[in-house]
Amino acid sequence: YLRLRALPITDSVKTFIQTHDHVYVVENNFDGQMRKILQTEVPERAAQLIQVAHCDGLPLSSEWVGSRILSKEQER
Repeated sequence: YLRLRALPITDSVKTFIQTHDHVYVVENNFDGQMRKILQTEVPERAAQLIQVAHCDGLPLSSEWVGSRILSKEQER
């Protein structure tokens, strides 16, 4: 995993995205803002960036994140 803490993204973030077949972008909002930024920064890998988003005003639980990623994997 990679925890993105600030913008603009660094070369290490681009390298991480380019190194993996698909990357789950976990966001605590429905708009998918970070995924859109990453798609702009690494457009050749845009299709490999998979959004996992939720927003109900509460922090994301590890159980929720894990179950959503497994669900997305099963869809693939």
